Amino acid sequence: RGRERPEIAAEKHPELPPIHNNNAAMPAGRAEPSSSRHDWAGGSLEMVVLFNCHGCAFEVMSGHEGAIKSVPSGESVPLVASFNLQVVGHLRAAKSAAQPFTERVEWVDKWLPWLTQAVATGTVTVDLIWSKGGKEHSASLVARPWLAYGCSIGTRIKTPTGQATVCGILDDDRVEIRYDDAVDAHSSKGLVTDGSNTTKPRERDTIDPRPGTAASAARFEYSPSQEVMLLHHDEWLGAQIVEFF
Repeated sequence: RGRERPEIAAEKHPELPPIHNNNAAMPAGRAEPSSSRHDWAGGSLEMVVLFNCHGCAFEVMSGHEGAIKSVPSGESVPLVASFNLQVVGHLRAAKSAAQPFTERVEWVDKWLPWLTQAVATGTVTVDLIWSKGGKEHSASLVARPWLAYGCSIGTRIKTPTGQATVCGILDDDRVEIRYDDAVDAHSSKGLVTDGSNTTKPRERDTIDPRPGTAASAARFEYSPSQEVMLLHHDEWLGAQIVEFF
């Protein structure tokens, strides 16, 4: 029978001072050119909430300070997210006896599914397990990971400036979106007017979909009284949006 995994203390996070991330340390682009966080969407039109601990803020869990001090300085210990047992970093071997514990922590730049798709913020317990004196020991950190969305072409997104559809995924994992109410500047199809018979060109934008910049949207959205062209039985007809209660 294999060795039993040692029990990790403190299932619930004790009260800690707020942990704030330095936005300048936020992971950008792709850690590897061939790997995209949007692969997690798997072609689904639903946005997937992902987390990444690279460069995130963290604290030693309250009550675990003594255990942390007993981690062998000459060993590398994996850092494991408690909710999915995925390795999210390593505690590297110390370069010197005086090197602070926090400088030994190295987070992996990797996007993984977040613990719940209903929460767009929060902290995660990260466990360390090591052997010393023939026994296994454990301690925990509390980290505030970066969160972002994975999505596919066709995913519906709501931004601070309106609702849109993902129409492209770029090499740096930003996405190109096309807003509702928009048309092709050089096309006669899907014309939209602003009430003065002036055609608006298609409005596109490029965003990095994350909580704060985007949210899930399930439908197309238009403003009340907005005039549009409606394709009805292969014929374009003038129409107006009516507010529905």
